[in-house]
Amino acid sequence: MEKLRRLGSSLLPAISVLPVASLMLGIGQWVHSFQSDSFLAGGLIVLGNFILGNISILFALSVSIGLAKEQDVCLPISATLAFLIVSNLLKAPYLKEIGLTTDAVKLDALEKLNNQFIGILIGILVAYLYNRFSETKLPKYLAFFEGPRIVPILTVLATALLVILLYFVWPFFFSLLVDFGKGISRLGSIGAGLFGLFNRLLIPTGLHNALNSVFWFDIAGINDIANFWSSQGEKGIVGMYQAGFFPITMFGLPGTALAMYRSAPNKNEKIKSLLIANAFTAFLMGVSEPIELLFMFSAPPLFLLHAGLTGISLFICSFFKWTAGFGFSSGLVDYLLSLKIPIANQPYMLLVVGVGAFFIYYFVFTFFIHKFQLVLFNEQTETESRNVKRN
Repeated sequence: MEKLRRLGSSLLPAISVLPVASLMLGIGQWVHSFQSDSFLAGGLIVLGNFILGNISILFALSVSIGLAKEQDVCLPISATLAFLIVSNLLKAPYLKEIGLTTDAVKLDALEKLNNQFIGILIGILVAYLYNRFSETKLPKYLAFFEGPRIVPILTVLATALLVILLYFVWPFFFSLLVDFGKGISRLGSIGAGLFGLFNRLLIPTGLHNALNSVFWFDIAGINDIANFWSSQGEKGIVGMYQAGFFPITMFGLPGTALAMYRSAPNKNEKIKSLLIANAFTAFLMGVSEPIELLFMFSAPPLFLLHAGLTGISLFICSFFKWTAGFGFSSGLVDYLLSLKIPIANQPYMLLVVGVGAFFIYYFVFTFFIHKFQLVLFNEQTETESRNVKRN
């Protein structure tokens, strides 16, 4: 648990960027809704998407530095190298050049490797190599490469092995989850609830994209997002795999943020500002990861609880056929935009469910934090408490 808490603390610098990117997206989409050719809207949307689309490399840098026994310039160099290797070598042109051929399904799975899980995995790998080999002594004729300088070299070799492993393992699990998603899609409201449950449970691994492709896109003929925004299909059914996320991200997670703040042993301004920013991000744009990452690793039982409540929300909204949809994520901006879509069915009921979710999350999270004495915030983060080593 202490190692998981350290991992959670190491993510804080990268997490702090997410609210800014989400705010840019929110303002950009709001302006775009009534002025589609706005330069300001286009610029903010592109910039926000660029930051969120590259959060994986920020996670790799943040975790590698946060988990290393000391700070060194070789850490960001190694993390960047590893990320570039993983994110590029598993693309079609490089696979062909290496002599590896693959089908479209496998390529689609490998394309989704650029996610926060890979960033965290790379960060852990680099930190391990640094902690293990940064004091290595070499023969005199190789003395230039000893110490921390050997870490980037070892990182390249280790990452090459990781790429080979991911080439065979990732598509297998991805396809397995796609087949699983196709199976539960035939279960109606229960299937929607199971989708919500496993969507959250798989967030730490990045494999939630496999399930998302089944329900949100056209891989299995459901295509929930596109059908909702084009208003095609049966009212009360189209949107059932999206609607239940609105109460959770707009209300439930802000309730979690309040519970985390009121339960923190040291209610300083840093914690307060971090939680307010992330709660606002969840409410406005539906970006849940900033709050989830605050307790995902430091208190895994809370994350399991969150996944279960997400599943219940999707089941309830699907059962009563309350629907809305999102183009980006389940926040206020997309909720308001979806009200204009004729196929939306009683979307105001999602706000009623959301109010209930806020209080449930607040009281349940508060109870579990105190009952099991869960520590979500240390007095200082790991990176703040270390001595800085300068080369």
